[in-house]
Amino acid sequence: MLAVLTGCGGVPSISIPSVPISVLFLGTPPTSMAINASTTLMVGVINNTANDVVTWTVTCGSPGACGHFNSTVSLSSSPVTYTAPAAIPTGSTVTLTATSQADTTKSISATITITPPIPISVTFYVPPPATMQVNSTAPIRAAIANDVSADPEVEWSVTCSASTCGSFNPAATTSEAATTFTAPPAVPTFTVYLVDSTRAVAIETDNAQLTLGYLQLQQ
Repeated sequence: MLAVLTGCGGVPSISIPSVPISVLFLGTPPTSMAINASTTLMVGVINNTANDVVTWTVTCGSPGACGHFNSTVSLSSSPVTYTAPAAIPTGSTVTLTATSQADTTKSISATITITPPIPISVTFYVPPPATMQVNSTAPIRAAIANDVSADPEVEWSVTCSASTCGSFNPAATTSEAATTFTAPPAVPTFTVYLVDSTRAVAIETDNAQLTLGYLQLQQ
């Protein structure tokens, strides 16, 4: 409602009531997240130009183990990153809340279900060669799925029966990025394996491993 007052000289003055502050999400928060996964959140503070800062909090059924923010305060329209807890909390959900610092009665919340991790998988983006000449090179790519870490990578290694088995450059790559395998200068006594330290597998990322098989070398 507008209140009309009469000022000096009969000129009316108008008093306009203040508009309440409101907080709203910019974009829809996820409804579920795997443990250790991260998501970016943003809120807008409406009708306050003097102080548009919000405070972020997270609660759940396992106090102290509800995940965390990279920053507990943010400006209106500025992103924050929330990382889910390392284990599913009691009740399986967390509640994320952004509260206006100008008016702590104004806030907005989102409830997210924390789920078990989806198993990581690694596949060849392009099939590797079955044979190579000694000292030759070949690009090899691997694709990573369901790795929720900040920078998913595969680590490449090679072993064989000889002291020199070839090399990868670079020795670690992101999903679908190419590494170059350089074959050894001589054919080993036996078949060359691209392996990790325990069995005939070539590529690993966290706990996911992918069998590459045998790479025959030719003079």
